[in-house]
Amino acid sequence: MKMAFSLSFSQTNNPLKKKISSIFLVAILFLTSIGHSSDEISYSQENAKKYAKFGIEGTSWLSFRDIPFYVKKYVKGKKTLDLGCGAGRSTRFLTALGLDVVGVDISEQYLKEAVFIDPKTHFFLSEKGKIPSIENSYDFVFSSFVLIMIPTKEELKNTVKEVCRILKKEGIFIVITGSEEMHSIDKKWLSYETSFPENKNPKSGDRLKVMIKKVGAIFYDYNWLEDDYSKLFTSNGFEILETHHPLGKDNEGYAWSSEKECSPYIVYVLKKK
Repeated sequence: MKMAFSLSFSQTNNPLKKKISSIFLVAILFLTSIGHSSDEISYSQENAKKYAKFGIEGTSWLSFRDIPFYVKKYVKGKKTLDLGCGAGRSTRFLTALGLDVVGVDISEQYLKEAVFIDPKTHFFLSEKGKIPSIENSYDFVFSSFVLIMIPTKEELKNTVKEVCRILKKEGIFIVITGSEEMHSIDKKWLSYETSFPENKNPKSGDRLKVMIKKVGAIFYDYNWLEDDYSKLFTSNGFEILETHHPLGKDNEGYAWSSEKECSPYIVYVLKKK
């Protein structure tokens, strides 16, 4: 199915927008709505430009450190969807692993940054609804810091079911998401500031706040517990192969603080049943 961007991209004279609208649209519903103020902040043009300057470095590097190992161990085939690619840093990371990757995101602003940085890769704007793709079409779906931004369990379920639908039989879904410690006001992360009132004594589903120190980009996440994720995956077509909590190590080139004591992340390696 050939489609243009939903935000009137097919009618624009902007060369960048024409480039994006001319390619095939891969759509995924992974985030339909969040609180108005958090949406404005997280997906603003200003935040997109700030985030585009932040690479896979510092505390964020820790979340990606072991992904090449899991890709080599479990992924069979190269056809890959980077779900929630943002400004394209995860897409570039996956491409460097030798995978055939397309990136998809809900934010026009972030995709502009992704295409500007890497014009050779295909990036697509997602729409609300189902993925316009046949079933069993991808070998591998990767998602970094997407599920943590989804506000309800119902939307989480819909997202995971759609990923399951487009994956081939026994296809792999690798998820990077925040741990229950990520937004703790007591932790001192190298790259994140989390000492905000919103983060005190959170319950499952509560909205939390985090700032990337280097660039000053602010994001609002949702506090999904490890038990929430486990039930989500196993109830919607996936087998959990591995659950990993990456910790900082000596001699990695970073002055880790809380990262050496507990992990701000969970990495799930899942297989379609």
